[in-house]
Amino acid sequence: MNLCGDHLEEKYVPLPIIQHFMQLYPETTGLGYSTGMYQVQKVFADAILAEKIFVRLEIDLRDSSIIYSCSNHNKGDDFLVSYITNPTVNDLDSNNCRTLNNLILEK
Repeated sequence: MNLCGDHLEEKYVPLPIIQHFMQLYPETTGLGYSTGMYQVQKVFADAILAEKIFVRLEIDLRDSSIIYSCSNHNKGDDFLVSYITNPTVNDLDSNNCRTLNNLILEK
């Protein structure tokens, strides 16, 4: 959480879902954030799983919504394989972007 600096208050972030996302996708290098009017508005984690295959977890701090998306640009620009609003940990597991795109985690 320290990657977001002093602007992000931990009480606003659903930490378990972020931790689970980062366990599923070790390619995630950290958290990012976007600001508006000098406040953090969104926190997100991204991972590139393969060429043109991306996964993202985005938390909107203004309304506490969470968006999970998996896209495969090999199938067309902005082709969404999975898009879930307010996912649970189980939703992340059952919509694993790596599995949906027939990818194998390289260790």
